[in-house]
Amino acid sequence: MKLEDVRRIMSIDAESNGLHGEVFAVGAVVLTLDGKIESRFYGRAPTPDKLDPWVARHVVPSLDVTGCGATYADAKCMRDAFWEWFLGRKSVCLVVADCGWPVEAGLFSECVRDAPRRSGEGPYPLHEVATLLLAAGMDPLGVYDELCPKDDTFSKLPRHHPVRDALQSAGCALEAIRRIVALRETKASFVRKCEEVALAAEHDDSPGGAGLVAREVVAPIMLELAAWSRGEGE
Repeated sequence: MKLEDVRRIMSIDAESNGLHGEVFAVGAVVLTLDGKIESRFYGRAPTPDKLDPWVARHVVPSLDVTGCGATYADAKCMRDAFWEWFLGRKSVCLVVADCGWPVEAGLFSECVRDAPRRSGEGPYPLHEVATLLLAAGMDPLGVYDELCPKDDTFSKLPRHHPVRDALQSAGCALEAIRRIVALRETKASFVRKCEEVALAAEHDDSPGGAGLVAREVVAPIMLELAAWSRGEGE
């Protein structure tokens, strides 16, 4: 899938008990190009008894703010529900995670360990929002709250709630894609203009030295600039 062909972004965020611990909450959204939430998933397993200190301070309070506790009996039931949701939508989406290693990658690995038949059904590839931001000239680890698509519920959730974080990541991915595509279009326009100038210069028959300069100097420079812009320059 080329960036120009992207019509939907599936963004996934998971919360685990420590970076390499078991995932106990998952949020995911499918966002259209106009910033509308087409589908969402939220799952929460019972909170682990022995919590990582950082998770206890930052993640659990964000999950509790809605007043909704566990939505599944255990982590495996949550993963099974997430997998069914994911599998039914992945084929029409660009699948992303903010920084997929280690938490979201760990989630998919846990899903495959639950049922090895899933081994060939995961996201391939799982795109990194951070890499898209870097390619767009943005800070890959920056916080872009203004890019979180606004809605009446999910965008108002606190950070570290997986649905809110998934929505934020989807908004960042959408903005990065817009910038990259716009840059490509500008680059293509510049190449066309260079080629037009080069063609005109090659056929310049102005009297005196003007035509010679156009043919011998301007035309080669314009063609070289076009080649560089296409990534073909030496």
